[in-house]
Amino acid sequence: MKPAQPVQGLIDGLSCLQSVLSSNKPSGSREVGRRCDLNRTRANRLLGTWRYLGVLQQTEDLKYAPGPALHVLAGMGIQASGLLQAALPIAESWWQKGYSVSLGVRWQDKISFLLQAPADTPFLEGIGRQYTTSALCSSAGLAMLSAASASDLKKWDCAKEWEDIGDDSTFKDVIKNIQANNYATRLYPHQIRSIGVRLNKEGQAALAISKKRMSEKKIPEIVKQLHQSADDITKRLQAHHAPLEVANIPA
Repeated sequence: MKPAQPVQGLIDGLSCLQSVLSSNKPSGSREVGRRCDLNRTRANRLLGTWRYLGVLQQTEDLKYAPGPALHVLAGMGIQASGLLQAALPIAESWWQKGYSVSLGVRWQDKISFLLQAPADTPFLEGIGRQYTTSALCSSAGLAMLSAASASDLKKWDCAKEWEDIGDDSTFKDVIKNIQANNYATRLYPHQIRSIGVRLNKEGQAALAISKKRMSEKKIPEIVKQLHQSADDITKRLQAHHAPLEVANIPA
C-alpha cells in the first residue's frame, strides 16, 4: 500500500542502489543517473551517501560497487526473515526425491533465488546462489507475478518482455491460466518442466521444482504436494515470526 506521503529521496536512493547492483559491474554516476532518469548531480549525491554508509564503495576509477555494509545487511535480512531456514528441510525433501528445487523471492518484476539446488549436485551447494533475474524466466517468478496488479505488470512492461522470452501464448493468457490453476509451469530445452507455486497470496515468495520428462498425468498430484509444501513452509515461518509484508517499491 502506498503511503500518503512517500519519501521520494528514499525511492530515488534505492533506485540508484538497485541500478548498481543489477549491472554486475562497477557503475559511474552518469550511467546510474541515466538508468534511473535522474540528473547526474542528484545521482552522484545519492551514490555518495551510500558510499558514506558503506553500502557501496568506489573503485580506483571512481565507479560504484557493492560495499561491506551491503553484505552485512543481506545476511541480517536473511536471518531476520526466517524464510530460508523455514524452507530448507522441505526443499531438501523434494531434492531427495530427484527433483531440482528452488526458492525465490520477488521485488517488482525481479526474482532472487535464495536456493537453487540442481538434482545432480549436493543440496547444500544450492544455498546462497543468490542471483537475480527477470521473474518471467521461471515458473517461480511467474507464479509470483500472477499476484501483482494489472497496473504494475503494465508499468514493468511484462507483456513486451514476454514476447522475447516466452512461448506462443500471450502474457495475459499465461497470467490468467496461473491465476485459474494456482500454479505456473514452464517447459525448457531437453524436456525439462518446471512447476512453481506461491507461498502466499501476496506473491512475495515461491517454491519451484523441475525434472526431465515429467509425466503430464503426474502434474496435478505434484501441484497438490507443492501446495502442501508451501503451506508447511508458511507454518514454519509463522512460528519464526509474523508473515513478511510485500515491499512494492515504485520503479
